[in-house]
Amino acid sequence: MEKVESKLQKFEDHGDAPEGSTISMSQTTVSEPPDLPEGKNEEPKEPEELEASCPAGYQKYRQLCYKLFMSLQTFLEASATCEADHEGGTLAMSRDFGIDQFIISLIRKTQQGNGYFWFGLHDQRQEGQWEWIDGTELGTGYSRWSEGQPNNFLTGKNLTGEDCAAYNPDGWYDMNCESLKTFICEVMPEDAEGKTEG
Repeated sequence: MEKVESKLQKFEDHGDAPEGSTISMSQTTVSEPPDLPEGKNEEPKEPEELEASCPAGYQKYRQLCYKLFMSLQTFLEASATCEADHEGGTLAMSRDFGIDQFIISLIRKTQQGNGYFWFGLHDQRQEGQWEWIDGTELGTGYSRWSEGQPNNFLTGKNLTGEDCAAYNPDGWYDMNCESLKTFICEVMPEDAEGKTEG
């Protein structure tokens, strides 16, 4: 109230008021809003975000969901199965140590814990230039190649080389893409309405 009176005083002192105008300060009282029923006078809350969940059969790690498939398929077939199983699905991409360890823990829970599982890494476009299934380069990023891998081993029926990566608990191996392996898919979680996020 003092600030308002002080501004009005300055206005009057400087003669800024148009001639013939009067400035009056009427006494006004500001009353508190009436009490609302209990709980109604609180600040409005943001709508709660429901935690996204994984599709059936998938397990969540950080922001993605992962699932092992025990059917034997080629790399290309496995990739197509991931896409067909759930919108936005791809072969899993182990871009860091945490994801890698999570996937290994899933593999070890299976009866084929010492077998090989396709995941989303290959060098089919150019030998030695490994890239993730989404087209990003492996480059100098995280990798866990087993000793002596990748070796693009050529022998007998395998005259096309080894251009697709497979998991084994002791590391990654390059293998012939036409080999039949079990595989690991990843998808984005779903919101409460069953829509894929992202």
